[in-house]
Amino acid sequence: MEGFKSIGRIPAQIQAKAALMLTCKRPRRLQSGCGDVIAVGYRYRLFRPCGASGYQLMTHERYNKLTVKKR
Repeated sequence: MEGFKSIGRIPAQIQAKAALMLTCKRPRRLQSGCGDVIAVGYRYRLFRPCGASGYQLMTHERYNKLTVKKR
């Protein structure tokens, strides 16, 4: 798909939905300042880290590991 890179095994239906979301939704800036995110349903996220030019489509588990601060 154009505009993003899939990380892991993402179904084709979700990739098509992500491509649509990328064209019609504005990204939400994370409070931690580590990037922008677009929710693609309940289990998938389009994430663009700060300084990166493109989005990454990933599961919410992988997204949480990248963005949640370790205690």
